[in-house]
Amino acid sequence: DTCGKHVEDACSYYALYLVITGDWEYTGIETRDTFRADCEAGSAVGCLNLSRTLQQTSDGSQESIDEVLDLLRRSCDLNQEVGCSEYVLTMTFVDQLEDARQLAESGCNADATWGCTGLGDIHQLVSNGPDGSHEDIVTAVRMYERACDAGVSTACDRLGQYYIGEGEAEQGLPYFERSCARLSGFGCMQLATYYSAGVGVPQSSTRYLELLEQACQYNNGDACYSVAYELGIGPTQSATNARVRPLVERACRLGSAVGCQAVGYLEELAGNYDEGAEQYAQTCGYGYIPACIALADVHEGRRVSHPDRALVLQTYAYLCSVGVAEYCGKTSQLP
Repeated sequence: DTCGKHVEDACSYYALYLVITGDWEYTGIETRDTFRADCEAGSAVGCLNLSRTLQQTSDGSQESIDEVLDLLRRSCDLNQEVGCSEYVLTMTFVDQLEDARQLAESGCNADATWGCTGLGDIHQLVSNGPDGSHEDIVTAVRMYERACDAGVSTACDRLGQYYIGEGEAEQGLPYFERSCARLSGFGCMQLATYYSAGVGVPQSSTRYLELLEQACQYNNGDACYSVAYELGIGPTQSATNARVRPLVERACRLGSAVGCQAVGYLEELAGNYDEGAEQYAQTCGYGYIPACIALADVHEGRRVSHPDRALVLQTYAYLCSVGVAEYCGKTSQLP
């Protein structure tokens, strides 16, 4: 109703609701057009989510990168904190490091937590490069702590990841607890692994599954797939497959590559080989290697209506190019 009344951001939030419930695809035309219309009308949320859909379908060209950056800039200019944060992060990924640093510093100096998180990201990135130093890591941690203390779940997640990377997983535990309590799907999923392994907490498969389900509710696609995996997916699991299908479909809609591959696998188990191959092809297009292998296999095994030798060879060549050596020079038995 509020979307129809042109209330700011309402259409974008409604589009996200339709994506999560499965009525629309995140990268679908309806969703993209809704976000674009809201953005043009001055909605920061519309610009932010349009940038996200374009990133998922980007061809990597400079034109598409520039469009994404422009949308994030507009979202940030409209005082959308997440837009500012993603703008800084995206600039660092496309080698606009100095511009990203200036924006993040101005935000952090103005007590904008996204700016402090962004500065942390920049210093962490620099620390991993040839000109990095220990001081960069110290600064990154300090920035993350400042933002985490101010309530930014992403910054808490970054700290947890940092301590895991340093081999000090127990020190990361309280940060994931804080981020999960602040509705971070990633934080809840990471916290689940602590209960699975019994690191810093009593080992509990029950608590592990509860946290995965919570992370899925907070829109972490990989967590949705993990719940499905724990329930069981396989050739002899027909009843369970029906139960987990909504989970892997949700995982896929939320951008989980392994979730999308699982959708294709369930199609195969149901005898819908063409539909499975189509899903594998889409997921392979995102660069997910296991889906590319499954795509080649379903064609090479003649399980689809029209096995495509050229597609198989093209997929083998791609797999070779990304370092899967066993596919280098491999030939197809298809005519």
